[in-house]
Amino acid sequence: MHCWQTFIASNWVALAAGKKIWINVRHSDHPRFSPFFKANTGWPVGQQCDFTASYRDGSRVHVQCFGSERGLLRLLVHRDQFDPDQGAINLFLHGLLETPAGPMLALVALVGGLRASMRL
Repeated sequence: MHCWQTFIASNWVALAAGKKIWINVRHSDHPRFSPFFKANTGWPVGQQCDFTASYRDGSRVHVQCFGSERGLLRLLVHRDQFDPDQGAINLFLHGLLETPAGPMLALVALVGGLRASMRL
């Protein structure tokens, strides 16, 4: 049986450095069967499901499910530095810095700030 806590602990340095790790696990080791994870949503990049585990440091481990390959589940595991489920500031920082929408959000904030300052 796959132990998620052991996998995350042994790969924490890589995950904390921003690495994305592809793994193949048995269907019985799907993160939905782990009390450590909860179902969640993520930016749509072709995955079939998302599961996350929150940490006290404000981060989370995010597992994206990409179907089966040779009878095993193909999963992509990464760490989000800012867990959007841990408050408004984390939600904002996650959206700005860790999603494809981040550059667009920054541009909207910049334009909005410029327009506001021009009115003064």
